[in-house]
Amino acid sequence: MSEQTIRIENWQVATNPWTRKQYLHGEIYGHPDFPDGHTVTTSRLIDLRDDVAVTKSGTIYQLGRRREKTLNPAIPCLSV
Repeated sequence: MSEQTIRIENWQVATNPWTRKQYLHGEIYGHPDFPDGHTVTTSRLIDLRDDVAVTKSGTIYQLGRRREKTLNPAIPCLSV
């Protein structure tokens, strides 16, 4: 698991329409492989509660501001 705090802002939960698995889609900050503000779709969402999300890859995301309006409930899943 990541020791570094990775924050995701302007996020929404996206669902793969074929598998029904859920992912987070949003702008990340503090990720070692991406510049701050880069838009990503995470690996599969394992746990989401309060202000923290955990993905199948083991990354723990600090949840920031949630996207107010869903752009597309079934976003293509290009995982980080």
